[in-house]
Amino acid sequence: MTAYKAEVAVQIVERWIIARLRHHTFFTLAALNKAMSELLTGLAVARSQQGLGLGERLLIDAIYRTVLVAQQISTIGLFVDPMAPEVIPFYQQYDFLQADAKDHSRLEMWLPIKTCIEIAESIKTIKSLEQN
Repeated sequence: MTAYKAEVAVQIVERWIIARLRHHTFFTLAALNKAMSELLTGLAVARSQQGLGLGERLLIDAIYRTVLVAQQISTIGLFVDPMAPEVIPFYQQYDFLQADAKDHSRLEMWLPIKTCIEIAESIKTIKSLEQN
């Protein structure tokens, strides 16, 4: 899969979120972040498109945006709901942790903000190296 197709997928998700929220008024960045998080919870890559890098691109974009939001408001990290146990290894490769370490029947996971920042910084480094 080309980088172009993945970028188009990210743009489609961005437009979908904007379309869903366009008639809402948010008075705080935290309220906007919460609404976006609720929309992203239901987002998944179709089975026919899995293995093409779309999920990774979308996740990296979500991590980057989490870092941007964290610069404006206090946040502890990025939370995801894998929705099925077979999806957990995808998130574990990015160092996501079980949200409730005592209850393994719950699938929710989270990535601490420190790790989000480290991933975002490594992406910036890779992009700068590719441009040179």
